Amino acid sequence: MNIPEFSVNKKVTVTMLTILVVILGAFTFSQMGLEMMPEMDYPIVSVVTAYPGASSEDIENTLTKPLESALAGVKGIKSLKSQSVENQSIIVAEFEWGVNLDFASQDMRDAMDRISDQLPNEANRPMVLKTDMSASPILLYSVVGESDTYRQGNF
Repeated sequence: MNIPEFSVNKKVTVTMLTILVVILGAFTFSQMGLEMMPEMDYPIVSVVTAYPGASSEDIENTLTKPLESALAGVKGIKSLKSQSVENQSIIVAEFEWGVNLDFASQDMRDAMDRISDQLPNEANRPMVLKTDMSASPILLYSVVGESDTYRQGNF
């Protein structure tokens, strides 16, 4: 006996099996966890140091290079990239997957504390920032108009 013939001859049985599958599917769907962005800790930690009024060359020589050399000894770093711009030094450390970022960021703070007396007094204390993807926006909108003038009044 094939499936179409069975379905025609046993209508009640097929209907009951269909209802059972739909009910089980609805139940399992309601129990399934669903997230738009699953919780993941990307192994990236940034060190941002502000130095008001300094040029990018001064920042590179007085902040970025000493901090890079201190951070290079931290265990588990895969790559270390830096950028020196006016008033600010940014160092991005990428760690190997599986490294505990809490311990890694603490190791980075300890390494920076060891050379804190070599940094300029005018510079702010370096901030260690872990990358948090849940804080990033999901969608960005941009509005462009045909005219360069803005309409005055109530909107």
